[in-house]
Amino acid sequence: MSDREPPKTKAKATRGRETLRRVQGRNTLSEDEAIELGVKAVHEARRKRRAADRDCIEDLIDRYSGCLDTGGTLRDRIDELREEWS
Repeated sequence: MSDREPPKTKAKATRGRETLRRVQGRNTLSEDEAIELGVKAVHEARRKRRAADRDCIEDLIDRYSGCLDTGGTLRDRIDELREEWS
């Protein structure tokens, strides 16, 4: 019984290493894929930050709406800028 264990153990270890290499090969990103994911993450972070900034600006506009008497010129300019942000 003990004579047979080492070959089985060695075979299992070899199969395990081969399986591990196959799995690692399938799950490894190429350099281009890694760069693409990084670029996408940066763009998403920037988009979220711009959206948060826009929300903050909208809150300020709503809070102070009507505090300045500009005859509507300020409101028109704000509306123009909102169209640019969209």
